[in-house]
Amino acid sequence: MSSATALTQSEQATVLVIDDDDGMRRLAGRMLSASYRVLEADGVAAGLALFAREAVDLVLMDVTMPGINGLDGCRALKAAAKGFLPVLLLTGLGGQEDVLAGLEAGADDFLTKPVNRKELQLRVATFVKLRRQELQIAGHVLELRRLVSLKDDMVGVLVHDLRNPLAAVLSIFKVLEETAIDPEMKEDVRVGLSAARRVLERADDLLLVQLLEEGKLVVALETSSPAAVLRAAVETMQPMADDRRVEVSVKGSDDLSLPIDKKLLRRAVENLVGNAVKYTSRSVDVAVMAVEGGAEITVADRGRGIPAAHKSTLFEKYGSVEAREGNARRGVGLGLYMVRLVAAAHQGSVAVEDREGGGSVFRLRISTASGGSLP
Repeated sequence: MSSATALTQSEQATVLVIDDDDGMRRLAGRMLSASYRVLEADGVAAGLALFAREAVDLVLMDVTMPGINGLDGCRALKAAAKGFLPVLLLTGLGGQEDVLAGLEAGADDFLTKPVNRKELQLRVATFVKLRRQELQIAGHVLELRRLVSLKDDMVGVLVHDLRNPLAAVLSIFKVLEETAIDPEMKEDVRVGLSAARRVLERADDLLLVQLLEEGKLVVALETSSPAAVLRAAVETMQPMADDRRVEVSVKGSDDLSLPIDKKLLRRAVENLVGNAVKYTSRSVDVAVMAVEGGAEITVADRGRGIPAAHKSTLFEKYGSVEAREGNARRGVGLGLYMVRLVAAAHQGSVAVEDREGGGSVFRLRISTASGGSLP
């Protein structure tokens, strides 16, 4: 098909000339044949048939023809093309209305009869170059999609292969923690247990992000208390806070309830709390309150804050990797991206702003109309 073949710089482009005037077709052929492969058709129907069989890179077509005219032919060719197909119209009509009609039909340029050889060659060369560039870009996009798909497959396999050995390691560490008598050994086991848990959490995050991106994760909504989810998340992150001697407070009433996926929301809050604990040496305040249309969860810290230049990209995939200014926040860039996906799954949003007196406030909004869909 005409749109399926990407040209290399050494391949000769193909120009399809559609005109019911034999003399005009031959003239255009002579003007272009030194640089291009030229195909000829005596009408739109014949041109469409050629286009369906041949790799056509540019169409040069008369406007006024019996049967299907050039404007309708242009529409048909544009509809049949996959990607950018330059269509240049030949016309003896020079009025503004005719030009507008051609543009509305999708024409890319116009040439007035009688055609000037140099002008024709320059116009065709320009649009063939654009066509080559478009095909090259399309080829790169396809290759990138293939690589992303391969990467996702590898991530899935890696996470699957990591989970079972990590679970075994965690079980062994738990037994050792319970049975160790020597204080120094007990502390070493505790450190190892904490590290193994972090690795498992990262593996779970990778899997969760992949499932959310692909729409393969069923969001299990049930009317529940976000405050209870916050308390559970903070309890999970308490050992990390204790290690860093950071006090974490939780505020929120169980009277507030709305449709949430408790597991997803808890993981998102854990990421926000872990992020806050990591970058503060004082305290972290976690709260939930009712707002119009839903609820807002805030995680506030007294850290160094987020550089203004990075706030807009912080929740993008791997976005936090770029947030590096001296001792500014750093990370692998998946935790906050996952928070964004979870917010979207609850028809909500996430944002960050400066906290009065220093630090940052992360605001995670969830909607009472949560439908479990992603944008």
